[in-house]
Amino acid sequence: MYIDLHCVESNHRNDTWRINIEGGTAAVMGPDGRELTRLRPEQAASVFRLPGFSNGNRFGIRDGKRIVEFEISRDGAEQVRAFLGTTAPSQQHEIKSEFRARGVRGVLFGLCAIGAGVGLSVASYAAASNGAHGGRYTVFTGIFVLGVFWFLRGIQHLGRPTSVDTTM
Repeated sequence: MYIDLHCVESNHRNDTWRINIEGGTAAVMGPDGRELTRLRPEQAASVFRLPGFSNGNRFGIRDGKRIVEFEISRDGAEQVRAFLGTTAPSQQHEIKSEFRARGVRGVLFGLCAIGAGVGLSVASYAAASNGAHGGRYTVFTGIFVLGVFWFLRGIQHLGRPTSVDTTM
């Protein structure tokens, strides 16, 4: 199966490279269609840089000390991940760190929103009850519910397993 890679390097912007995955190897072919290298999964894990949270749909191929960057489709990235069998070990830490950071942000934003919803509702009730004839008050349910959602989503990200599952 062929996976198209669209080069994003300024001097090769319109070049299309390909990866042909067959028979337990991946052949990397340059823009002229010539095979540049053939890799087994364990070799490819150190040469390929898969798309992650910080680099969107950017796929990289290590060429010596530099990484040539390409745009890759989501399906193409999934096919490469399936070929590798697991996420490259060098990227597991990045993915886990990103989930942890998202979790902490979600919990903090959630708690702030819940506090704001409760605080504004209490302040509104206190202002209405201080009048001689009573008054109207507002219960800020929307911000409270949004805060609960963010909080639970943050807990979910913090509770991710320590090993990264690439089938998600």
